[in-house]
Amino acid sequence: MQLFKTTLSIDFIRQTSKTSILSALLVLVSMGILLFKGLNLTIEFTGGTNLNIIMNEIPISEFRESVNSILDQNIEVVEINSTDSVSNFLLRMKFIEDETNIIESLQVNYPELKVNAIDSFGPKLGSELQKNARNAIIIALLLISIYIALRFDRYYALGSVIALLHDVLITIGILSLLNIEIGISIIAALLTI
Repeated sequence: MQLFKTTLSIDFIRQTSKTSILSALLVLVSMGILLFKGLNLTIEFTGGTNLNIIMNEIPISEFRESVNSILDQNIEVVEINSTDSVSNFLLRMKFIEDETNIIESLQVNYPELKVNAIDSFGPKLGSELQKNARNAIIIALLLISIYIALRFDRYYALGSVIALLHDVLITIGILSLLNIEIGISIIAALLTI
């Protein structure tokens, strides 16, 4: 079976200078985005509290206004898995020791409100997770380079580590540009790269 009627011939060596310039430009732009914009870290890395609540159906815009008027702090409200008769919301806020005050304040206006889950991450735990994620990526790069150096050649190990850094930097730059939250699952994806 023949897929192409004529043989496809691409001179990759001739394109090396163009792709090298493009690659270096993408890495520099990604590093610039990271320096100026930074990363949008989830509460696992910064510290905070997630409240997963369920209640009778209500539009999210109305619930956001109500939450901001009832509570004194900046709370992000995200709608998840809502059905026709039930609304399921995720409330994200700064780290608080005791969530009962917030829950009781919301139950005054919404007596049917039930709490599915409460996740709290203190700032110390968040900074520890940041450090562990960074160390995991560095250790993965080192172990891959050691394996390649032993299995093939040390020059291939150096080239592969540079290629891995290239791919990870560009990916992180895109995530930062698109303001995508960096959480544990994103770190796992970066380790997969």
